[in-house]
Amino acid sequence: GHEAAEKLTSGNENVYIGGDTAQNAGIGSKNIGIGNAALTHNNSGSNNIAIGSATLAVFGIDTTGGSNIAIGGTSALNDLRKGNHNVAIGQFSQEKATSVSQNVAMGEYSLSANVSQSNMTAIGHHAMRYAYSNGSTTAGTGGASVAVGLGTLSRIQVGTNNIAIGNETNATATSGSENIHLGYRVHYGITGDKMVGDNNITIGHMAGYASSGSANKKNVTVGWKAGYVNNGFENVFLG
Repeated sequence: GHEAAEKLTSGNENVYIGGDTAQNAGIGSKNIGIGNAALTHNNSGSNNIAIGSATLAVFGIDTTGGSNIAIGGTSALNDLRKGNHNVAIGQFSQEKATSVSQNVAMGEYSLSANVSQSNMTAIGHHAMRYAYSNGSTTAGTGGASVAVGLGTLSRIQVGTNNIAIGNETNATATSGSENIHLGYRVHYGITGDKMVGDNNITIGHMAGYASSGSANKKNVTVGWKAGYVNNGFENVFLG
């Protein structure tokens, strides 16, 4: 392609296909770049795979890193400047990440607004879409969370070590840590301060649907719509 690997000096075992692909590559090895402007600024990073227009486009512009995989029609890991062992599959997946490592995002817009939090897994269309962004390029705090499902954990800004599995589970909460939420629309309908609480286990179809608040802690809720509006602490709801 036009100006593909134009500045490559001593890299080995690379594959670059597409206009401006790896245009500024210098000494990196074992990279695959396919698509317009893929890996265009990678100078010395190795073992990266970028497939799709502008995937990993600015990677390596600040420093080095490697072993990243970005596959998407547009802009997967587009802003990543440094980091290792990230996987982004899907259009706009991890689009705004600048300095992250060990993130796995699969699905269109999955983890797309996160700036700097690492050690997260987001699988599903819009999973963690606005997470850790504060609505801008200002990073939230936390990370190390798992979200699986359509729109799951899509707006979390402050919190760590959460597991949310199920379509739209915990989709509106902005804060909470060390929670396990399993099922369809668990903690989906919360209002007010949007705090889902900490150290809760909620399992079941729409369980804890409107349960929220900073006092909502250390609850165990299991069952169809169990604990639907609970805002207390240290409760057990079964059935």
